[in-house]
Amino acid sequence: MQMFKPAPAENCTLVGWGVSALLVSDPAVEGGTASRLSGLGAKVQVEPQLYNAMAQVLDDPRDVDLFVVDCDMAGGIDAGMRAFGILSEARLPLPVMLITAQCRQQSIPFRRESPFVLRAPVSRVALRISLEAAFPSDRGRHVLAG
Repeated sequence: MQMFKPAPAENCTLVGWGVSALLVSDPAVEGGTASRLSGLGAKVQVEPQLYNAMAQVLDDPRDVDLFVVDCDMAGGIDAGMRAFGILSEARLPLPVMLITAQCRQQSIPFRRESPFVLRAPVSRVALRISLEAAFPSDRGRHVLAG
């Protein structure tokens, strides 16, 4: 008895394949969020300074598909929420993920009116679910966990 229906390989892709993510985090920290995002297929650029990263996005938003902030290294959840507010005021269609140890309840919105708020250390499952919600055009394809 077969329990799983195999998906044709040509219809499969990693959930974050090709997503260009700008991660605000300490580049000296190995592994963690950057490696998890990469493992899901994202192209990750790490920027240690929050406002430098925001300036990069505001100057040329076409280069970034996803803005991720490690709030614990970037001034706390309040700094992350301020960054989200500034990016929202600029009307950029950019999903924002805020990752913090201060998170009591994770938030995965289905509209871009609020940021994704994920508990640190962020799990691969939380990132995958967030990527699926952030890029719903990928729904309907078979997705590999990577």
